[in-house]
Amino acid sequence: RERERERERRGRHFGGRMAWSNFLVTAAVIGGLFYMTKADVRQGASMFRRNVKTIRSWIEQGEESVKKNIKEIPGKTKPKESKDF
Repeated sequence: RERERERERRGRHFGGRMAWSNFLVTAAVIGGLFYMTKADVRQGASMFRRNVKTIRSWIEQGEESVKKNIKEIPGKTKPKESKDF
């Protein structure tokens, strides 16, 4: 009987230490993941902004070349504007 009480007492004490160590390890892992993800999101956002600028410039260049080509087509007249609202 006394041995069982001793085992219970030791088991509870050890379990409490394990709970705290598990909690601290979990908190450290979550903190590390948050830190790494935060830097990755910033880098991804800046890359996305650069890509948008590049695509926008391509679209503008394409529009300019289309306008230039339309002006060069012989016999091409401007479309009549509709007066309907």
